[in-house]
Amino acid sequence: VLTKLKRGFAEVKKRPELLDEVPAEISAWPFFLRVCEKASFAKQAWEGTAVLLQDSRWRATFAQEEQKFSLNLWKAGQRDVP
Repeated sequence: VLTKLKRGFAEVKKRPELLDEVPAEISAWPFFLRVCEKASFAKQAWEGTAVLLQDSRWRATFAQEEQKFSLNLWKAGQRDVP
């Protein structure tokens, strides 16, 4: 699943209008938050989150997410910045 998401995020980086075709679902955030708990997948989840948060609809759903601190952004280092 993460490989497909990573490819999709790469496409959205090239063509941001593709994100308009993806419904902003609050139910997607718990998945990203769980992925961030695994150190080996955290960077991929952070990168995906950064792509989604470029869209105002996704920012609105993220604002509603109660467990957003689970992204563990405090663990990110300079090398993790896309």
